[in-house]
Amino acid sequence: MFTDGEDNNSTLSAATAILRAKTVGIPIYTIAQGHALGHPSLLKELGGMSQATGGLAFRIGSAAEIGRVFDSVLQDLLHGYLLAFQPPAGDGHAWRKIEVQAPGNVRAREGYFPE
Repeated sequence: MFTDGEDNNSTLSAATAILRAKTVGIPIYTIAQGHALGHPSLLKELGGMSQATGGLAFRIGSAAEIGRVFDSVLQDLLHGYLLAFQPPAGDGHAWRKIEVQAPGNVRAREGYFPE
């Protein structure tokens, strides 16, 4: 997701977009540029959106940096792992928090909605 500032005409709120991405397991990669770089609250929201969905947040100062960002996203997608497990039956379709522990630096989704 590219942005240069505050939302001014979206049909979905940020919270709804995050919920939909989390529901289907899609990471959101955010790229802030221009006017957005001067708004700490927006940068925090973008970082939270990326973190909640297992993506990454980027900031760029010029168009020349976009290649580096796309390469980072590509490398992230190419070097991911899919872990599967059978959770216990229980709370229907409620959000289930997960925590991945491994040696080194690990980034993972915060949880999932069971199908």
